[in-house]
Amino acid sequence: INENYKYSMYGLLIITLTKIVEASFISSYLSCVYKFHYKKGLIYRKWITSLLLIY
Repeated sequence: INENYKYSMYGLLIITLTKIVEASFISSYLSCVYKFHYKKGLIYRKWITSLLLIY
């Protein structure tokens, strides 16, 4: 009984760790994408404001 319990605990631990790693990877990817789009938005805004200032 003890051996099976140990194995199930290891399985649970591995599954939990995998889920945590996946979640952190996804969140970091999303934040990178968000930052990229945000910077692009800032560049567009600067470009538009400079065009408006020229006219």
